[in-house]
Amino acid sequence: MKVSNRNCHNTGNTQTETALVNDFMYYFGADSRSFVSSLTPLNYSAYTSVGCYQASCSSDLSSINISLNSTYNFTCNNNADLLKPLQAFILSGTLSCPSSISSFCSAPIPCSSFCSSKGYCINGECTCLSNYTGEGCQCTLGTYYNSV
Repeated sequence: MKVSNRNCHNTGNTQTETALVNDFMYYFGADSRSFVSSLTPLNYSAYTSVGCYQASCSSDLSSINISLNSTYNFTCNNNADLLKPLQAFILSGTLSCPSSISSFCSAPIPCSSFCSSKGYCINGECTCLSNYTGEGCQCTLGTYYNSV
């Protein structure tokens, strides 16, 4: 199954992609990254796709910890490794590590609000289009917003 908008960082996908979250253990958020994966529930036909999983890189950019549903963890220690579950697991298949872990880990951080689709994300900060302002470009210039 594929994410309909192909965006692992969009937390809104948690509500719209419920089968991916519940059955395939996908995760959507600022710390989600995409990985080539054939991890599939045991009652589904196996296939390879790109999955969204919670991931964190080591401080020296040499490894990636990938968490599925905060219960199952995989660690990429070598470029292009193919990881398989080591224990009894509700998913079968494999997860592919990136071909360059250090490049993967040094990629720019996305903007958490996606700049409200009214700006560009550059190194984790929004640069708003004209007529928009705010940390996430969520405000229209000249419009008063009541924060109550």
